[in-house]
Amino acid sequence: MKVVNNPDLPIVYNVNFGHATPRCVFQYGAMARVDMKQKKIKCEVM
Repeated sequence: MKVVNNPDLPIVYNVNFGHATPRCVFQYGAMARVDMKQKKIKCEVM
């Protein structure tokens, strides 16, 4: 909160993608939607 200074901005952490294992790859140009209430990330390829 002190670093971001925006209490309305959701911060996603501890998500396994990129270099973490198990690996999940996001395609360049894909749009991701984060649903904080359902705790889901949806990815759409444009």
